[in-house]
Amino acid sequence: MPRRFDEDLFNEIISIVSRGETTGYDIYKEIKDKYKDVNPRLIYYYLKVGVDRGLLSYNEKTETGNYSWGEITKKKYYKLNQS
Repeated sequence: MPRRFDEDLFNEIISIVSRGETTGYDIYKEIKDKYKDVNPRLIYYYLKVGVDRGLLSYNEKTETGNYSWGEITKKKYYKLNQS
């Protein structure tokens, strides 16, 4: 059974990305209280849809810090494509 597509949530994500480069997790933190059934996995699904539709692109950056798995992580920073 295909996943139900929530246009309002998708448009909210696009709106957040349009304000500047951001990560999926930062988007999740911003909208988790407004959309009660949202989870990080769903945010990344909609970001992938945005990339597949050509609306979004991303840069993968390596960052250092004190993470539970080590000192290095890779993060995807999403941005709105110019039309």
